[in-house]
Amino acid sequence: MDKMHLKPVYNPLSHVIYSAGGQDVSLTVCDGEVLYQNGKFLTVDVETISREAEKAVEWALKRLKSR
Repeated sequence: MDKMHLKPVYNPLSHVIYSAGGQDVSLTVCDGEVLYQNGKFLTVDVETISREAEKAVEWALKRLKSR
């Protein structure tokens, strides 16, 4: 918690929940597996997920418009 937007710290847990953001994450580990480190996702293809999400949004919008 060395960044200026995280200062001063009165309650560390509350501070992480309400003041920290995605830009403050440098490492994510789940069940002993490193998923994200130093700005890179290690277990998923972000570009593929992004394309699939765009397709899903297009599909949903078409369905909504056809009602």
